[in-house]
Amino acid sequence: MRNLIYLLATGWCLWGMASCGSQTQPTGQADFGMEIPLKHTVRNSDIFASYPEGFFRLDSVLVVLSPRIGDNFGRLISLKTFQEIGKFGAKGKGPTEVIWTFPFAYTGSDSTFMAYDLPSRSVISYTLVNRGDSLTMRAHDKQRVDQGDVPLQDNTKLCRIGDDHYMGQCFHAQDHFFSLLDKDFKQIGYFGNSPIPESITNAGDRLQGCMNAGYGISIFTPYELPYIGCYAMQDGKPVKLWEDDFAEKIYRVNNGVFSHDKDRGRGTTLYTAISPRYIYVLWNDETVLQYYERSHKGGQPGGKVVFIYDHTGNRIARLNLDEEIYLITVSEDERTLYGLTGSEYALVTFDLPETYPAIK
Repeated sequence: MRNLIYLLATGWCLWGMASCGSQTQPTGQADFGMEIPLKHTVRNSDIFASYPEGFFRLDSVLVVLSPRIGDNFGRLISLKTFQEIGKFGAKGKGPTEVIWTFPFAYTGSDSTFMAYDLPSRSVISYTLVNRGDSLTMRAHDKQRVDQGDVPLQDNTKLCRIGDDHYMGQCFHAQDHFFSLLDKDFKQIGYFGNSPIPESITNAGDRLQGCMNAGYGISIFTPYELPYIGCYAMQDGKPVKLWEDDFAEKIYRVNNGVFSHDKDRGRGTTLYTAISPRYIYVLWNDETVLQYYERSHKGGQPGGKVVFIYDHTGNRIARLNLDEEIYLITVSEDERTLYGLTGSEYALVTFDLPETYPAIK
């Protein structure tokens, strides 16, 4: 679903680029120091998945969610053996059933994660439980999400912020970019700025992105711009801690419409992960046009670049992977990067450095 929405919007944008008359908007190239090459190890070449919408670490397992495969769309992979040790997920309209879910785990919490069910506009939670020699996730009754005065434009994207609040992408205005929801998923306000200074009419299409949360912070990274914003709750209010461009931002705005520079625009953010000290951004380094063309040939482009920040916004490193991957997560001790490849969905790992060189 994420790729379908992205490709339809990108195709329209690329088709209309020839008529864009405004100047390209550039920003400076970010410095992450020396590139660190990493080699992969295949751990499981036969993960049961189909265009997964979620991949994350939860307690002692890796969770893979593939809503399009029907019942048992969730698979649990052991962190010790890398083999499947459980499955879960019922499709339907009942109180503990879903149609199409998008997970938003909170890294560093207990053995529970939440997912947004798009058709019912509801949130469902799952808790990891033992079932004999295997594990499963127990589903809890769904909760309806309040759409508020200005409905979320991209309802698939929710994220926890603080202990008892949530944020969602609404693209309401330049300084009302996110919706703020309380613990019962009732909309109570707006906050946050757009990743670009221009006011555009197609923000709901062009500025969709990844949201993630863990260890007291929440992050947002647009798919189509090399930008990251970090937020937290302070004194009961959402606060932006920092923001950064991790590569050169190149785009056009013509009559309030955002589009790409087909010749120079490059880079697509694919997924993010959070560990106790760091933030990881998986990035495809091709031009937007190359990414679009590969996707339309039936492939699922992944990325080979991972940018690393610490929680205070310092740039730490740029990793160059030897294998293209589509989704990532990281071990609690920050020594292993887990990835799913974009074609055959093999589970691979990369050994991460114990320390990173200082950026000069």
